Amino acid sequence: MSVANTRITPQVDNSKMVDLNFTVHKNISPDLIEEIARALHSVGGFGSIEIYVQDHSVTQITVRNIKKTKHILAE
Repeated sequence: MSVANTRITPQVDNSKMVDLNFTVHKNISPDLIEEIARALHSVGGFGSIEIYVQDHSVTQITVRNIKKTKHILAE
């Protein structure tokens, strides 16, 4: 299994830049890395991303944003 050092700076919609430098397996496409980086960037403070794999292929990337709140319902 071969690996390569990769540096990407994905373009994101709200003009913030994300600079990523990491090691990846060569069979992971730059397009997939870009899509994952965009998903990570779209998490607004609190949240997560899930990457779904089926038959050795990424089939879905889900982004969840969490709104933190604090309300006391009963004492």
